[in-house]
Amino acid sequence: MIGEKVVRDDGYVYEIAGGWPWPVWVTVIVVVLCLAFFWGWYYRRTIDLAKYQRIILVLLRAGVTLAIIAMLAQWVVIPQRTSRPLIGIVLDDSMSMSVEDETVGTTAAAAKSASDREKSTRSRWAAAIDAVTSRERGLLHRLADQYRVRVYFLNDVPIDGKSADEVANRLKDARPQRLSTPLGRSILQVLDRLRGAPPAALVVFTDGVNNEGPSLADAAEEAARQFIPVFFVALGAEGRRPDVLIENWLMEERVFAGDKVVLRADIVTKHVRDKQVYVRLVDESNKNVFMEKKVDVTETGRQEVTMAFQPPRVGEIVLRLECQPVSGEVALENNSQTKILWVEKRAIRVLLIGNTPGFEYRFLQNCLGRESSITLRSVLLSADPELEEDLDNGLWLIRGAREEVWTQDVIILVDLPAAVFPPRVWEDLAGFVDRNEKPGGLVVIAGPNWRWEASASTPLARVLPISSGSSVVDIVADSASRVMPTDDGWRVPWFLLGTTLEDSRQIWSRLPGIYCFHDIKDIKPGARILATVEKNQRQYPVCIFSYVGRGRVLFHAMDETWRWRKVNNLMWYRQFWIELIRCMARSKLETGGGAILSTDRKTYSPGDPVWITLQGVIGQSDLGGEVTVWLGQDGRSRRQITLQRRSPEANTFQTVLHDLTPGQYVAWLAGERESVRTSFTVLPPKKEMQQTDVAWEEMAAAAKRTGGAVYRVGQIDRLIHSLPAGKASPVEILPPITLWNQPLILAFIVGMLTIEWALRKMWGLM
Repeated sequence: MIGEKVVRDDGYVYEIAGGWPWPVWVTVIVVVLCLAFFWGWYYRRTIDLAKYQRIILVLLRAGVTLAIIAMLAQWVVIPQRTSRPLIGIVLDDSMSMSVEDETVGTTAAAAKSASDREKSTRSRWAAAIDAVTSRERGLLHRLADQYRVRVYFLNDVPIDGKSADEVANRLKDARPQRLSTPLGRSILQVLDRLRGAPPAALVVFTDGVNNEGPSLADAAEEAARQFIPVFFVALGAEGRRPDVLIENWLMEERVFAGDKVVLRADIVTKHVRDKQVYVRLVDESNKNVFMEKKVDVTETGRQEVTMAFQPPRVGEIVLRLECQPVSGEVALENNSQTKILWVEKRAIRVLLIGNTPGFEYRFLQNCLGRESSITLRSVLLSADPELEEDLDNGLWLIRGAREEVWTQDVIILVDLPAAVFPPRVWEDLAGFVDRNEKPGGLVVIAGPNWRWEASASTPLARVLPISSGSSVVDIVADSASRVMPTDDGWRVPWFLLGTTLEDSRQIWSRLPGIYCFHDIKDIKPGARILATVEKNQRQYPVCIFSYVGRGRVLFHAMDETWRWRKVNNLMWYRQFWIELIRCMARSKLETGGGAILSTDRKTYSPGDPVWITLQGVIGQSDLGGEVTVWLGQDGRSRRQITLQRRSPEANTFQTVLHDLTPGQYVAWLAGERESVRTSFTVLPPKKEMQQTDVAWEEMAAAAKRTGGAVYRVGQIDRLIHSLPAGKASPVEILPPITLWNQPLILAFIVGMLTIEWALRKMWGLM
């Protein structure tokens, strides 16, 4: 069967068909051979003829031959009634299309006043409807003469109408209410619906965000396979939508009544014009604002915010940390996070042990003894046994009262030589931290009587943050050296003496310096230096903090904090030690389960960062700067992830994971799968207003794959000129018109032979 559409009329096409049995190439060869034969015949037998005369005779004979071939092929003309080519228009009717942009397609409104700004904003939906339905410039009316136009919403929802005006009226009454954007799936559905009559092209009005079902790339692949170009009309402002969110909120979640709680969180900004944002901490039960802070931010970046507060009541407190929306922000779901704080009201049990009544011991005894929230028991080993109990000589310690020691919350050892206790007592003191079911906090103050060489041989050495092979040198200075917190020190509550970090720095710069301290050469992995003194342009650590399992150990390489009493009538000295005691005692509030593994949320959307936090590690006294945790998905695949030590104010390790696929996840501490674990879920994409930025790259890639393009609403003229003409679709086949038995064909053959006979007669060939 040979057929080709040779004529296109307004609503009709004509197709020539026949039954010639030979292939085209064979037919061409036969015709060429016939022409060569005719030329040779006339050349040999008509020597006296001119060249033009031979050509005329050859053409007449060739025409007769072709006419005979046409009759033998039995060619017919098949007329078909056709419709105009089809164009499909897909309108994104998801809720993100209700977002209002400044002068859609431009950024000119950035510097306008508020009144002008209102005049130059409209929703993406309004821009799309105007571009489709406008009588003067809308696609429906401009394409109606050349194409059949079919309009669909997402998920293959057609807009029916007998005329362009009727479809336009229905579109004007519609509103964007879809909770998700299955853009890729909708394009595939429209292609499947039009499979019988493929469209010349698809025109998609959208912001390009696809958050449900197949991707745009999948839809583009199918459209390219069917040779259907897809053109996108991008809706949305040139600039990306501003967004501010709270991530990585970190704080201790069990404290004593009256404690200062320090929280830290990251404020992440994206395309924000505001220079400052307001962060508030709110009590969810009564909506009271604990505190509000102004934070300087950049257009796009991450800024850590620190807030310190005192819980107003005991028991469970539900806290919400929220960031006020910035100008133009739409996605508000990520502006806040919620945590539960448990506040316990009871006195903190403190055991203060000293060898001689030095200044540090006496001022600590006086300061802590006056604090109503602390139950203090003082032990002065050189005291007379006849003195009252609060100055006993510690014989009960030497006799082995382990249970009484281990029930304390904090133990403070002030300048104790190794010889004052037998090894069994040092074992009890070390076990208070690393072998107690509910370990407490141990503070070791090294004065002039303390020697590392002797202490290194006692069981206490295993919990101290000093490396076993370290050498310790005593330093006595002629002039005072001021103690200054390090970056890690500013992260713990007891160094924050002021209401802000700047106030605290000024206070520490005014405190008196110290004269005597120990030079610690090496510290154990995982220990943190919280404060140093500077001498001869060298920094010496004088305050070292470490975790031993869930227990807490603080080592002071000095015993001269009593000098700070001279400033502000002991206020800063008292605040420093009270906050230190409270923080060191918090390990007693932790549950007996040991380490706590958690995430900042329980559910995440795809692309959200997942912060995994481990607080407290069981039985690892020499833990370094990282911990290994297993991460499993849906009970099948699993992999190891590494958590880095976060900060010294809690035995905290953290990591952040990006781009996790949807599914159920379980994380557990290596070797402790059943007892130390947490779970979370990455949900399928469904937060329609979470991402409202225009997806330029995805649309451009899909359009390029199909042979289409991406245009703005203001470029409708260019879009129309770029649309392919398409093919008319036959709707009815009319009766065929036979050519091979037409009288004109016979008349043509007879006429050609007659003319040839007459010319041969005239030129004397007969």
